[in-house]
Amino acid sequence: MAKIQPPKWAPNAHPTPTGWKNVATGELLISQPISQQQIDEYFEVPKPKKKKVKVLREAPVTTEEAEAELMQDQSILTEDDGLPSDVERN
Repeated sequence: MAKIQPPKWAPNAHPTPTGWKNVATGELLISQPISQQQIDEYFEVPKPKKKKVKVLREAPVTTEEAEAELMQDQSILTEDDGLPSDVERN
């Protein structure tokens, strides 16, 4: 697609979907359909980049790892009252 150009007699005109407009007054100078793609190209708007989606996967948990984790939690608390083992009883 050819890059659009403002009229030679109005070099400061801006493209709009309805045509070329005078920026200061908002007056429509030339009535012609202009696509959004052409407008973006005129103003040199960068095209959005497609982002790659990363799929996160949970690490596999083995029975041994799960048991070791549970055993660590039990060493902190006593089984009968849930208090830490280093707390003195009265």
